[in-house]
Amino acid sequence: MPFFILNVPCATFTTSTTTTLPPLTITNGAVTCTGTTGNFTSTFSGGTGTYHTAAIDNSPANVANLVAGGAGSGTGTRIILSPGATSYNWTSIANGTWYTAVRDSALVSAVQNTGVSINCTTTTTTTSTTTTTTTSGTRTVRLYGARAGTIGSSYLYYNVNGGTLLGGYTLSTTGTLFTTFNVSNGDTVRVFTSPDASIPSTYHHDCAQVATNTYCTATSCTGATGKAFTITADTDLSVRSVPTLGTC
Repeated sequence: MPFFILNVPCATFTTSTTTTLPPLTITNGAVTCTGTTGNFTSTFSGGTGTYHTAAIDNSPANVANLVAGGAGSGTGTRIILSPGATSYNWTSIANGTWYTAVRDSALVSAVQNTGVSINCTTTTTTTSTTTTTTTSGTRTVRLYGARAGTIGSSYLYYNVNGGTLLGGYTLSTTGTLFTTFNVSNGDTVRVFTSPDASIPSTYHHDCAQVATNTYCTATSCTGATGKAFTITADTDLSVRSVPTLGTC
């Protein structure tokens, strides 16, 4: 009887693994007071481990909108985190209840739904033992923004005295109040617009003036220097970006 040898190929098996990232979380530390404002630190963990932006606002819904690039309530602040940052120290925060959020490199956001309560007062005693609250030297700045035309994205940034770059607010053709913040008398606030949604490397032509949601048209491009305003009273700033003029 003849014998036959069958050449049957062996089955090939492929395995794959899926990496599950730990939940993205933000934890807030204790409040310390400096005069009539408060300070505290937010610490980030989980997610991709690379954290892009953080925000503070007056409700969980508003801070979730703000950290993703929206306007929030108009009283909050969105900051661009330094590379490698795992925490951020909030300073000079006004009295009230505040909520925080963080966004990682995968564009996943986490909101801390437990508010941080700030109730800071500075008291001085006179010879008649009368106690008064001292707030002299503090100025309030409200920052408005808009853009001309619908072609291209543009984002609004600012800093105080050349410090941490704040904002990254998405500009639209409708003028919007993006944030309200306090500075000391004589501080310098610089404003910038850029096509970059993270740390800017290029800048748009824009026009900025002291006005309440009213925009000028005489544009220039000052680049990373920004447009500077010395604040000696409560001040409204309105910034209009013109993406169609290109970048510098």
